[in-house]
Amino acid sequence: VTVSDSCWALDVTDSAWVTIPDYVPMILSLTPDTAIPCLGTAELEVEVEGGVGLYGYEWTLEDAVQGTDPTLEVPAAPVPVYYVVSVTDECERTVSDSVLVSQAPPVPLVLLVTPDTAIACLGSAELEAEVTGGGGVISYEWTHVGEVVGTTPTITVQAAEFEVYTVEVSDQCGQVQTANVEVTTGPTPPLVL
Repeated sequence: VTVSDSCWALDVTDSAWVTIPDYVPMILSLTPDTAIPCLGTAELEVEVEGGVGLYGYEWTLEDAVQGTDPTLEVPAAPVPVYYVVSVTDECERTVSDSVLVSQAPPVPLVLLVTPDTAIACLGSAELEAEVTGGGGVISYEWTHVGEVVGTTPTITVQAAEFEVYTVEVSDQCGQVQTANVEVTTGPTPPLVL
């Protein structure tokens, strides 16, 4: 530093050394890679050791900021993704790490349907789709000759010489099952006079 006054005195110069201590580096501990059940969520967390002072946090997904806290609630990811967390201390040193988030295999979607059915002449019968497993809301679609004839678990059909009804069921986890039911006309009872 140099000091001078307005009385034409000679400038006086001196110096001082400033030492920045070597601080302990930051070490991050993260939630392990996580497979979340379909339609579920999980909390990601980062813990920090070392560094200086208070920490700033930033969670990103594909460079888009998702949160600025030590924890972050995330949904299941059918296509695995990396959440990146960056932690900055008061000396503006930043350390980053990531967590792989995916979707756990869903509970299998199982479909059982009415067996192939012979209906009495001029009669009708219900065809039923029974579903177990799957995740979330189950959707039903019955088709006949390429046209939708029902969107509920059961439909009523008429006797026919030979017709095929197809049912497709799907869940919110992306699972789909299909089955066919053949409908025919049963033997006609003898005419009694």
